[in-house]
Amino acid sequence: MDIETHFSQELELHDESFCMTNNQDSIALPLIRFGFISAGILALYISIADFIPNIVGLSMLALLEPVPDQISFLVSVAIAPCILLFLAYKLIRNSDQLARKLVPEGSNDVSTIEAAIYRVILTACGVVVLSWALPQIGQVLSNIIVTQQEDYPPEFRGMLTESNWGGIVYFCIQSAIGAYLIWGAPHLVKWQVDRAHGEAGETE
Repeated sequence: MDIETHFSQELELHDESFCMTNNQDSIALPLIRFGFISAGILALYISIADFIPNIVGLSMLALLEPVPDQISFLVSVAIAPCILLFLAYKLIRNSDQLARKLVPEGSNDVSTIEAAIYRVILTACGVVVLSWALPQIGQVLSNIIVTQQEDYPPEFRGMLTESNWGGIVYFCIQSAIGAYLIWGAPHLVKWQVDRAHGEAGETE
């Protein structure tokens, strides 16, 4: 093999490597961005699906008396859709910023991209977990408001309130888990990626 042929082959290999790196950069960011937009659309869908069955009830809100009944009903119906709508807005609007934060422009590190994919998936899982907890928190808060009314039977007031506060604690823990997953569970993802690549290094 002469020097010219060897140099030509080296140049071709370099060009192929450069193209693969650029392709990886060009594919990773749109995929991560699409993942955040999808999670936002999921939050939007769940908020609408939660809200639609209560439209008739909301239209009758003004007919409810006394005022604490109106407040308790509004809390039980509106808290989950409002939070999920806000979450959907943030995920969709800031999808590009979030993607670039996870995968900096020009980065072609496999572990970085792998961690970003994990975090997007966990964000979508967090939306689902939060959508389970929030309506229950709204319902429990609504019950607490009702039990504080003067015309509520005193013999049941304390007992039901204790039960409600127990529910609040449970669903707040569930909401905290959902919020951590929406954040992308960075500590869990870091542990998993480090473990996976550590095992791969030991295998090699």
